[in-house]
Amino acid sequence: MIPSRPLSFIEIVTETFAIYGRTFARNALFFVLLVVPGVVLVTIGLSNFTEDSIVGAIHTTHLNDTTFTALRQEGREWYSTHALLAPPVDPAMIQHDSTTREADSIARAQKADVERMNAYFLRTAIEDNSSSFAMLVLGGLILLVGVFAFTASSVDLACQVFEARDQEIGGTLRSAFAWNVWKMLTLYFLYTIAATLLNQFFAIFARVSPSVVGAVSGIVTIAQIYIAVRCAFTIPALVSEELGPFVALRRSWQLARLASSRILVLSIMFGLICFFLAMFVIIITSLPFDGVSTWLHEFNSAPILSVAWFLRTFPDFLSGLATEMSIATLILLPLVPVFLTVFYYDLRTRRDGPLMYLEETRITT
Repeated sequence: MIPSRPLSFIEIVTETFAIYGRTFARNALFFVLLVVPGVVLVTIGLSNFTEDSIVGAIHTTHLNDTTFTALRQEGREWYSTHALLAPPVDPAMIQHDSTTREADSIARAQKADVERMNAYFLRTAIEDNSSSFAMLVLGGLILLVGVFAFTASSVDLACQVFEARDQEIGGTLRSAFAWNVWKMLTLYFLYTIAATLLNQFFAIFARVSPSVVGAVSGIVTIAQIYIAVRCAFTIPALVSEELGPFVALRRSWQLARLASSRILVLSIMFGLICFFLAMFVIIITSLPFDGVSTWLHEFNSAPILSVAWFLRTFPDFLSGLATEMSIATLILLPLVPVFLTVFYYDLRTRRDGPLMYLEETRITT
């Protein structure tokens, strides 16, 4: 029921989990219909493309276990440099790599082979394996649309519970694909274009004045957080009030005008709840898929990475990882749109007053 008074944080969280429980079965159905097909296509496409690319590299560039191991080492070094939360590296593995470099100078001897492999995987592999790459791209597009449709459907279900309307599966899907998904995709592509242009600007500006870029990027980061807070309720406004994408942006901006600090603080608090819940869910969902962690350990710790072993075990690893992540995502993902929807109605109550027109609508119908 839409509140007739502003809600406290505890009430918002309680209402979020109550609606989450009431809509979970329908969200699970939507997840299977909207998200799983994209996950399946991406998994099959990535598995086939990886296998075809490696087999092609064996025949074209004479890929062997030594070069494959060097590629793994290069990937590990890149990840440890660029990843925000890089996992700790096994000291024994570091010692082995260091000893190998000192004894055999693998990094120098294999440099040309590694560069040739990288060039092949970046260019030639796509041309030689266009069918598997096309499946991967198609799966990615279907997954993108499916995630947006699932998000819109989750918000719509939460709105139906709040407004004490019947939860319609067919009507929810029709609304998602008839209007909401395409509005959300419009906003997403505009955001992607703006973010790309901003990154290009910083890349060019960094060459001219690196010291100034550091200060400006900090200001931009703060501005991005502020904009994200003001625009956080765009999708609930878009779905609940059936607004256009830009009108929904303006509506969210207006609702959050005098509550930015409260929104940020409560969102961080809810984020912490989700973080600890996610850790628990990931631990539980990983238990049936211990082969995934075993594969990762062997991939990272094997002194010499075997190409034959990789080709034999990678498809099963990828399918296990996709299944594990899909289960965890199904459990966790609906929480965010439901929380934003509850918060959105709370802001509407604070700004517009109790939403009495909904009661009148129910009486007339």
